[in-house]
Amino acid sequence: MNLLKKLAELSDFYVSISDPRKESIFSDQVVIRNLYVLNLLGAKTFYPLILVMIDRDDTFNEHDIGVVLFKVISFTVRNFTIGGLVANQYEKSFATIANNLYRGSINTVAEINHAISEQMTSDRQFANDILTASVKTERAAKYILSELAYSNEVEDIDLNDVKVLELNANVEDSDRIGNKFLLTKEENRKAKRSLRAKADTVAHAKFAETRSLAEKVNTIDSDGIDARQAAWAQMAVTVWAR
Repeated sequence: MNLLKKLAELSDFYVSISDPRKESIFSDQVVIRNLYVLNLLGAKTFYPLILVMIDRDDTFNEHDIGVVLFKVISFTVRNFTIGGLVANQYEKSFATIANNLYRGSINTVAEINHAISEQMTSDRQFANDILTASVKTERAAKYILSELAYSNEVEDIDLNDVKVLELNANVEDSDRIGNKFLLTKEENRKAKRSLRAKADTVAHAKFAETRSLAEKVNTIDSDGIDARQAAWAQMAVTVWAR
């Protein structure tokens, strides 16, 4: 049986991969969260690889799948979310990895992750990309912010219950990640009432990082945004390691 026929047989698992919070065959919370993050990032090229890992349940368990999924997250953040590369050119790469796994050319998590790492941008390139990165979609921005700006509070953040706001809508590129911060959905409703309400909500927000930005609301400039992103560059290389 070739790989395409095998993937067709595994179609029932597709829903769990594409929408893990709605319906999931997985019990491992790391797997469910990593799939949710990949959904936020809009990643899909990895589906065949995970389906093959599911089919090879005599070799891989859910912990193994979770480890590979985080490598896929790192790949996605480096190359697409921050790097801005075109996803289509990597579809063949992931199909090749999945096919090699199906045929037994690779057989371990380490070999899978090494194959993915070979497709990722270098540490130097990624650090440079962080310095000027803009993230337009709220879904991706809230994950990136949670890991960089809110690294000390990440365990307290429910990505499904936060909104992304801009510190200053009048800067040259307001989509730069250093111009953004998180509020809970309830706090966001209060902040939308007026500019004064926004500043007051930020000053008394749930997250300490958000509270620390109170004086920068509507006043941060490009230099301030540069400084925030520069502080995250090496951290990002570590968080989403090759």
